[in-house]
Amino acid sequence: MTRLRIISILFFVILFVASCATRPMGVYHRVNKDETLWRIAKTYNTDIDTIVEANNLPNQETVEEGSLLFIPGAVEVATVTPPSVTKKKAVTKTTEKKVVPKTVKKKPAPAKKKTTTVAKKGTSSKTRFIWPLKGKVSSKFGLHSDGMRRNNGIKIEGKEGARVTASAAGTVILSGPLKYYGETVIIKHSSHYRTVYSNLKKRLVTEGHAVKKGQLIALLGREEKSGRERLYFEIRYRNNAKNPLKYLH
Repeated sequence: MTRLRIISILFFVILFVASCATRPMGVYHRVNKDETLWRIAKTYNTDIDTIVEANNLPNQETVEEGSLLFIPGAVEVATVTPPSVTKKKAVTKTTEKKVVPKTVKKKPAPAKKKTTTVAKKGTSSKTRFIWPLKGKVSSKFGLHSDGMRRNNGIKIEGKEGARVTASAAGTVILSGPLKYYGETVIIKHSSHYRTVYSNLKKRLVTEGHAVKKGQLIALLGREEKSGRERLYFEIRYRNNAKNPLKYLH
């Protein structure tokens, strides 16, 4: 009985891992100045090959500043801090405090309070999103009915070539193919929100493009594996996946 139980448990684990392989969980990391693939991989406790393969990178030697990398398996965005840079900053801050401790503290304080107040006033209106595609939701956010797979977003059915529009105003930070996602557009919005649109047939916007709410950004395509005509859509807050059905109206 003990051997049979162990075998059954191992079989369940293998099935679970295999089912999650189609669209793994992860986060998007924005590459900052002086960051390398080696240091990014070390920060997220993964290997360079995994990042290279997930993002279809041409080589492991360089990665462009400002580019967006998908880190499979990561739960939250981490800060990559080069040791040499950290020491220099610490020395600079200490020197400033000794020379002008009171003047530096008093002047920036009012500006910070005003900025915070403005952000809070705009939060409620900025968090409202419209449907990027009108259609039936065939796959919801969260765990699947089998309890083994998880969706970071929802899947909306439609016809191939249907109009896909921006769920809210913002700036396009990625427009291109992503492994497991296919042709994808990611838009950055105010108040730390981002929306993800995948399974596209044609992308109509490029990185850096400012878009308005409801603006046409792509045409619907098909899922690579199933061939079904449906849009994969995510809403993320500070890079954490949220249930889009609680935000769409």
